[in-house]
Amino acid sequence: MPGSENWKTRREWIDYTSASITSRRLREFKYGKFEMRARIDTRLGSWPAFWTLGATPGIRWPACGEVDIMEFYTGTVLANFGYGLDGKTKWLAFRKPVAELGGDAWSKEFHIWTMEWDEKTVDLLLDGKRMNHLDVATADHADGGNPFHKPVYLILNQAIGGNGGDPSQTKFPTRFEVDWVRVYQRRQ
Repeated sequence: MPGSENWKTRREWIDYTSASITSRRLREFKYGKFEMRARIDTRLGSWPAFWTLGATPGIRWPACGEVDIMEFYTGTVLANFGYGLDGKTKWLAFRKPVAELGGDAWSKEFHIWTMEWDEKTVDLLLDGKRMNHLDVATADHADGGNPFHKPVYLILNQAIGGNGGDPSQTKFPTRFEVDWVRVYQRRQ
C-alpha cells in the first residue's frame, strides 16, 4: 500500500517490541470481580501488567485512578492503587519479591490474579491471597471526585525495558502467557 510504513523493514534499527491489549472505548466496567490466569516472564527486562484506568472522558491520570491488579518488574510482583488527591498523586503499593513466592519454580507456573471491587472496597489477590486492600472512601476527595466509583477499562501489556530493567542480556522472546481473563458483574 503506497505511503504505509512497515515497522519491520522501514526502521534503521529495532531491538525490541512490546504489546498490549485494551478494552478502552470497547468495554467499560464498574464494580465486579476481575480475574486473569497467566504465566509471566520474570527475567530482567520483562515488565508485564494487568491493570485498569478510569474511563470517564475529560478526567486524566492520576485523577482517573489506576489499579495495578498485577505488575511485575525487576524481581518483584506488585499490586497497586494510584489516584489524585489534593493535587498530588497518591499510591498505595504492595511489593512481593518473586524469591519469597518460590523463585524460578513460581515463575514457571500459571497464577490467578484477582480484583474484587464494590462500592466500599477493592481487594487485589494473587492465587487467592490478598496482596492489597483499598477502602474506597479514602479517595473521596480525589481530583475530579472518587475514581473508584466510576467505570474503568482493562489493559494487559508486556513492556520491555524501562522499569523492567535492562533487557540487553536477556534471551528473547519474553512471554506473558494469558490463559484467560474473566469479568463477573451483578445484573443491574
